[in-house]
Amino acid sequence: MSAAIGGDPTVRDPSSNPVGYTTKDGVVSRGKSTVMIWYLGSPPPTSLFGSAHVYATSLGAYNLNAWNTYTIDVTAAA
Repeated sequence: MSAAIGGDPTVRDPSSNPVGYTTKDGVVSRGKSTVMIWYLGSPPPTSLFGSAHVYATSLGAYNLNAWNTYTIDVTAAA
């Protein structure tokens, strides 16, 4: 699972380039993106996300062929 701030750099549509974001201090970061990833197993290669700042978090252990439940805290990741 992932969440992007400023735009998702993995979207291949040229009109969807990251537009950037404004910090709480009012600093405008045009064209920048931050991506938070939660994964099972091995993390995806950060090269998939271009110049975005990537924060990857393992969800931990999982059971195959069974429902696995996780709680993701987006605020803590940001």
